[in-house]
Amino acid sequence: MRRVVKVFLFLGIFIVIGGAILLGVGIATHAFNDGREFKEVTHEVTEDFSNIDLSIITSNVKLEKSTDGKNKVLCTEHEKITFDVKVEDDTLKVEEKEHYHWYEKMFVFSFDRNRKFVLYLTESNYNKLNINIVTGDLEFSDYSFNELKINIVTGHIKLTNVVITNELSTNITTGSNTLTNVITDKLSLKIVSGGTTLKDVVVANKLDYKATTGDLNFEALDAKDINAEVVTGDILGTITEKHNFDIKITTGKRNVCHDENGNPFTIKIVTGDVNVTLV
Repeated sequence: MRRVVKVFLFLGIFIVIGGAILLGVGIATHAFNDGREFKEVTHEVTEDFSNIDLSIITSNVKLEKSTDGKNKVLCTEHEKITFDVKVEDDTLKVEEKEHYHWYEKMFVFSFDRNRKFVLYLTESNYNKLNINIVTGDLEFSDYSFNELKINIVTGHIKLTNVVITNELSTNITTGSNTLTNVITDKLSLKIVSGGTTLKDVVVANKLDYKATTGDLNFEALDAKDINAEVVTGDILGTITEKHNFDIKITTGKRNVCHDENGNPFTIKIVTGDVNVTLV
């Protein structure tokens, strides 16, 4: 009886080890690039549109001015990963789609952060821009929108010379915000882990910043009403107008240019320092 048990025990161990080896070989040869090569594909957009909605899984996203008078999307695809590009309800909708079977997804992982996605636009002023990215960076400059909304799970945002008539909002799980020469009526920044840098940013009304872990750095910030809530991180920078500071810190130091007649600047920090000066 003991011999039979030993035989089945050794047989079970052999099967487990063999399966692990086959799994390792499969992952090593197919998991990362799926055995398929990406190629650049251009999707031309002939219909007019005022709004833009992008849904991206894994690509670095850029908006650039068109040099040939055509709206188009330049992206990287293969037979299992494609982009659906269409105009519907006055909105340019671009969606990245994966065509894997459920069992293929178990062994396919995409970590290639160099995949290209460029949206070439003929105009510089649009109504609404909505961007959702799972993994990838976003960068563009010299555009204006009535409303801009950005959601990124893992990635960095870099905006330069951008004007938003109403509200600009960003929501990042892991990454960073870098805004330079940005003008908006309202600014909402939410980040779980990562830093935010604001340079020459003008907010006509309220700036609302919330972070779990990360620093808020700003230079020549001009905002009427500022609210910043941070669990762990520093708030450091310069402002162009006088502010009336309301600061609550559990652990940290403070140094601010307080003026009771200034606009409200509310800060709540669990662990971190505050250093804000007037320029």
